[in-house]
Amino acid sequence: MRKGDISYTANGAARSGAIEYPDLWCFVFNPNYVVIKMDDKTANNELTVTFSTADGKSYEVFVNLYKGEAKVYISKVLQILIDDAEHHRTVVVRMSLSDNGTVVLGSDITFIAVWGGLQIGERFGTYGAFEFNGKNSSHVRDVVWFRKYPFYVSMFRADSEKELASLRYDNHDLTVDGRFFRCRIDTVETGELPNFGTPIIETLDNPEIILNQTHGIVYAKQTVGGTTKYYQGWRSSGHYGSYTDYNDIFGEISVRDDTEFEYQGEIVRWNSVTKQLENVTVGNAGDEGIFELNPAISFPQATFSAEYDIILENVSSAIFDIDFDFPFPDVSKIIYETVNLHICNDQDGIYLRWIDRFGFVQSYLFVEGESTVKSKASTNVIQVERMVNGLNFGGLERPIDITNTETRKCCAVNLPKQILEYVKTIVNAPIVDLYLGKNKAGTELWLPVNVADGSYKTDPDTMLSDYEITIQLPENISQSL
Repeated sequence: MRKGDISYTANGAARSGAIEYPDLWCFVFNPNYVVIKMDDKTANNELTVTFSTADGKSYEVFVNLYKGEAKVYISKVLQILIDDAEHHRTVVVRMSLSDNGTVVLGSDITFIAVWGGLQIGERFGTYGAFEFNGKNSSHVRDVVWFRKYPFYVSMFRADSEKELASLRYDNHDLTVDGRFFRCRIDTVETGELPNFGTPIIETLDNPEIILNQTHGIVYAKQTVGGTTKYYQGWRSSGHYGSYTDYNDIFGEISVRDDTEFEYQGEIVRWNSVTKQLENVTVGNAGDEGIFELNPAISFPQATFSAEYDIILENVSSAIFDIDFDFPFPDVSKIIYETVNLHICNDQDGIYLRWIDRFGFVQSYLFVEGESTVKSKASTNVIQVERMVNGLNFGGLERPIDITNTETRKCCAVNLPKQILEYVKTIVNAPIVDLYLGKNKAGTELWLPVNVADGSYKTDPDTMLSDYEITIQLPENISQSL
């Protein structure tokens, strides 16, 4: 908790006090409070606490002081502000305090809410181990990358101004040509294409990238010294890639439909059939808080392994006060957050994706087990009569519908402990999806499923564990009379 002073004048009277509020980073499924303590212990007036976000969402909480004090539980408000956890699991929240329209605080309070929660003694997202080289520490996380399936790596960083450190695959460094992020599209337009002039491929610095939906191509625009030029071929870096990152140049030039882009902060892909940009069902294209990287974009040539590194130096534990620096363990001394990707080309099984309670997107390919269909007939029936050889046979009934519920057993086999740690988080994940494949236009199809109620055990003494779960598919009413 952080602390601040309250000082204002209302109805000609000076009022003062103190306020306690969440740390810069807080978890919405942990208890979060705003504590108000006025110096005047007889104060019993009403204060208004306003929470707002950059996208226009705003909620007010009306607080009645009792003997000059109030304690406000705000976790539910923070959960409401993150209303699309599949795409955004961190949000910057601005909080203000007023007394009948009079501003109480010298400035608004800002904190960042994380869609997750911690238990006592637990540290945030620590799947893996801490390594120490005699001087600095690194947090190393091992993840299995299923190359044949859609796959994201969730990462966290508190400061988007810091550079991501390095990329490696199959022991090759990609510090120069590697791509961390998806290529960004700035503008989507329709109509005729501009005059591109000379076909010379130039190197551009932060150009405007434009997608023309009518013609299905991406081009660059740059204005220098009052002169605007358009480029069908260009080179760039960072969030803006070169023309081959956007367009398929073999044959007739067209937008690539085999990759992803960033548009207006969302992860999108080009549907060559509908000529539209489609949002992916899960994933954050940002670079602060919790966000997702696509290793298929970063490491298109990787065969055996790949590695992401984020520099955490100078992102110190000062984001929390001294009473709450344990969840991010002494990060002022942790230099790198390293994610080791072990490439797996298996493609047979049940591929599940879920969001764990830290807000990370996880996925794994499970071995498929037996399937069980449980049917339940409706208690509502219709009467059926049959006539055979002139005789009526009555008293026959049919249920008006039958509900079918299918469950499937599946198992993740031979899991090392560091992999088991994140795989087993699926049992308490509210968002779980089953991958069904792609349609003809290349759109991914994901079916929401649940992990069936039950007890799921692990043995800490086992070096390689099998983790078996049962998933429950949505109920299906096949027919209705």
